[in-house]
Amino acid sequence: QAASVAALQEGSAEREAMRAAFEQRSHLVVAGLRAIPGLHCEAPAGAFYAFPSLGPYLGKTDPVTGRRIENGDDLAEVLLEVDRVSCIGGGAFGKADAIRLSFAASESVLNEALTRISARLSALIRIEPDHPDSVADSHDLFSLLALRSGALRD
Repeated sequence: QAASVAALQEGSAEREAMRAAFEQRSHLVVAGLRAIPGLHCEAPAGAFYAFPSLGPYLGKTDPVTGRRIENGDDLAEVLLEVDRVSCIGGGAFGKADAIRLSFAASESVLNEALTRISARLSALIRIEPDHPDSVADSHDLFSLLALRSGALRD
């Protein structure tokens, strides 16, 4: 208890430095998520995480795993397995169409995570007949995957 009292009485400079660092990380993460087209992210009010809605990315298929992204839990699993980005699907928090991303990490780690999330979302493809951005069938999907990987050239 004495250590807690001392920290409250004498640690104001350290507390302020930590508060400012987390505020900066919050701004970094929210701005980075908002820069991803179609992603909606409210600024957190005192929390250590951002909670972006995935909107237009739901219903698309990940070209690496072939997994259809139906909710935040699906995307969180792909991000962890493929991109080594740790986040939590929003289902556990009553918002299945979102992920929860902590910003309790260094700015360099957060920047790398944002880069990987952006790349993963931009790689998602739609596999639905008669949809304008759809891959028509599995043959087209494999051709697209081969082109993206560089296996097929003109």
